[in-house]
Amino acid sequence: AAGNSDNPEQLPGEQLVTVSTDNPTYMEELFTNQYSTFISTVYNAAGTDITSQSRKWNTGAITEVTLAPGTYLFVGSCLNGNRYAYPRQVFNLEAGKHYELYCDIQREKGFSGIPTDKSAMLGIRDLTVTDLVTAQEDTP
Repeated sequence: AAGNSDNPEQLPGEQLVTVSTDNPTYMEELFTNQYSTFISTVYNAAGTDITSQSRKWNTGAITEVTLAPGTYLFVGSCLNGNRYAYPRQVFNLEAGKHYELYCDIQREKGFSGIPTDKSAMLGIRDLTVTDLVTAQEDTP
Protein backbone atom coordinates (compact mmCIF):
# COMPACT_ATOMS: atom_id res chain seq x y z
CA ALA A 1 0.00 0.00 0.00
CA ALA A 2 1.24 3.48 -0.79
CA GLY A 3 0.90 4.65 2.80
CA ASN A 4 3.09 1.78 4.01
CA SER A 5 6.11 2.40 1.81
CA ASP A 6 9.07 4.75 1.58
CA ASN A 7 11.05 4.64 -1.67
CA PRO A 8 12.07 8.22 -2.54
CA GLU A 9 14.84 7.04 -4.87
CA GLN A 10 12.42 4.79 -6.83
CA LEU A 11 14.58 1.71 -6.30
CA PRO A 12 13.51 -1.53 -8.01
CA GLY A 13 11.60 -4.02 -5.86
CA GLU A 14 14.50 -6.43 -5.33
CA GLN A 15 16.49 -3.64 -3.64
CA LEU A 16 13.73 -2.74 -1.19
CA VAL A 17 13.25 -4.03 2.34
CA THR A 18 10.07 -5.61 3.68
CA VAL A 19 9.26 -5.56 7.39
CA SER A 20 6.26 -7.59 8.52
CA THR A 21 5.01 -8.38 12.01
CA ASP A 22 4.84 -11.55 14.07
CA ASN A 23 1.32 -12.23 15.32
CA PRO A 24 -0.01 -15.25 17.22
CA THR A 25 -3.34 -16.80 16.41
CA TYR A 26 -6.22 -16.00 18.76
CA MET A 27 -5.78 -19.34 20.55
CA GLU A 28 -2.01 -18.86 20.92
CA GLU A 29 -2.57 -15.42 22.40
CA LEU A 30 -5.25 -16.74 24.73
CA PHE A 31 -3.35 -19.76 26.05
CA THR A 32 0.35 -18.91 25.72
CA ASN A 33 0.47 -15.27 26.79
CA GLN A 34 1.95 -14.21 23.42
CA TYR A 35 1.60 -10.62 22.30
CA SER A 36 0.39 -9.38 18.94
CA THR A 37 2.81 -7.02 17.22
CA PHE A 38 1.81 -4.10 15.04
CA ILE A 39 3.73 -1.20 13.53
CA SER A 40 2.46 2.08 15.00
CA THR A 41 4.88 4.50 13.34
CA VAL A 42 8.06 4.38 11.26
CA TYR A 43 10.39 7.38 11.05
CA ASN A 44 13.10 7.61 8.40
CA ALA A 45 16.57 9.07 9.03
CA ALA A 46 15.25 12.59 8.32
CA GLY A 47 12.69 12.16 11.12
CA THR A 48 9.71 11.98 8.75
CA ASP A 49 6.79 9.79 9.77
CA ILE A 50 6.39 7.59 6.70
CA THR A 51 3.31 5.79 8.03
CA SER A 52 1.13 8.87 8.57
CA GLN A 53 -0.93 8.22 5.41
CA SER A 54 -2.02 4.84 6.76
CA ARG A 55 -3.36 6.46 9.93
CA LYS A 56 -4.88 9.37 7.98
CA TRP A 57 -7.04 7.00 5.93
CA ASN A 58 -7.75 4.81 8.99
CA THR A 59 -6.51 1.63 7.35
CA GLY A 60 -6.21 -0.14 10.69
CA ALA A 61 -3.18 -1.78 12.22
CA ILE A 62 -0.05 -1.81 10.09
CA THR A 63 1.39 -5.30 9.69
CA GLU A 64 3.84 -4.69 6.84
CA VAL A 65 5.93 -1.87 5.38
CA THR A 66 8.18 -1.69 2.33
CA LEU A 67 11.17 0.61 2.62
CA ALA A 68 14.36 1.71 0.92
CA PRO A 69 17.41 0.32 2.75
CA GLY A 70 18.58 2.47 5.63
CA THR A 71 18.11 3.30 9.29
CA TYR A 72 14.59 3.68 10.70
CA LEU A 73 13.00 4.26 14.08
CA PHE A 74 10.09 1.86 14.60
CA VAL A 75 7.41 2.46 17.20
CA GLY A 76 5.65 -0.82 17.78
CA SER A 77 2.40 -1.80 19.41
CA CYS A 78 2.49 -4.90 21.61
CA LEU A 79 -0.98 -6.09 22.59
CA ASN A 80 -2.36 -8.96 24.66
CA GLY A 81 -5.87 -8.50 26.01
CA ASN A 82 -5.80 -5.43 28.25
CA ARG A 83 -1.98 -5.38 28.39
CA TYR A 84 -0.12 -3.20 25.91
CA ALA A 85 3.15 -1.39 25.32
CA TYR A 86 4.56 0.93 22.65
CA PRO A 87 8.30 0.21 22.52
CA ARG A 88 10.69 2.06 20.17
CA GLN A 89 13.78 0.72 18.49
CA VAL A 90 16.16 1.84 15.73
CA PHE A 91 17.01 -0.76 13.07
CA ASN A 92 19.44 -0.64 10.17
CA LEU A 93 17.73 -2.47 7.30
CA GLU A 94 19.69 -4.02 4.41
CA ALA A 95 18.63 -4.03 0.75
CA GLY A 96 16.67 -7.03 -0.50
CA LYS A 97 15.95 -8.42 2.96
CA HIS A 98 12.67 -9.49 4.56
CA TYR A 99 12.50 -8.87 8.28
CA GLU A 100 9.95 -9.77 10.93
CA LEU A 101 9.27 -7.39 13.80
CA TYR A 102 8.22 -8.94 17.12
CA CYS A 103 7.57 -7.95 20.71
CA ASP A 104 10.14 -9.22 23.18
CA ILE A 105 8.38 -9.24 26.55
CA GLN A 106 10.57 -9.15 29.67
CA ARG A 107 9.04 -10.91 32.68
CA GLU A 108 9.80 -11.00 36.40
CA LYS A 109 8.35 -12.78 39.40
CA GLY A 110 5.59 -10.77 40.98
CA PHE A 111 4.68 -10.42 44.64
CA SER A 112 2.98 -13.82 44.70
CA GLY A 113 5.82 -15.52 42.81
CA ILE A 114 3.84 -15.66 39.57
CA PRO A 115 5.71 -14.25 36.56
CA THR A 116 4.37 -10.89 35.43
CA ASP A 117 5.13 -8.82 32.36
CA LYS A 118 7.67 -6.13 33.24
CA SER A 119 8.56 -4.41 29.96
CA ALA A 120 8.50 -4.77 26.20
CA MET A 121 11.17 -4.24 23.57
CA LEU A 122 11.02 -4.57 19.81
CA GLY A 123 13.06 -7.30 18.21
CA ILE A 124 13.71 -8.02 14.56
CA ARG A 125 14.70 -11.21 12.77
CA ASP A 126 15.92 -11.73 9.22
CA LEU A 127 13.54 -14.02 7.31
CA THR A 128 15.35 -13.67 4.00
CA VAL A 129 15.62 -16.97 2.19
CA THR A 130 18.99 -17.40 0.56
CA ASP A 131 19.81 -19.83 -2.20
CA LEU A 132 21.50 -22.90 -0.82
CA VAL A 133 24.24 -24.42 -2.91
CA THR A 134 24.77 -28.10 -2.32
CA ALA A 135 27.71 -30.04 -3.59
CA GLN A 136 26.84 -33.10 -5.61
CA GLU A 137 29.15 -36.05 -5.83
CA ASP A 138 29.58 -37.76 -9.15
CA THR A 139 28.80 -41.43 -8.94
CA PRO A 140 30.91 -43.79 -11.01
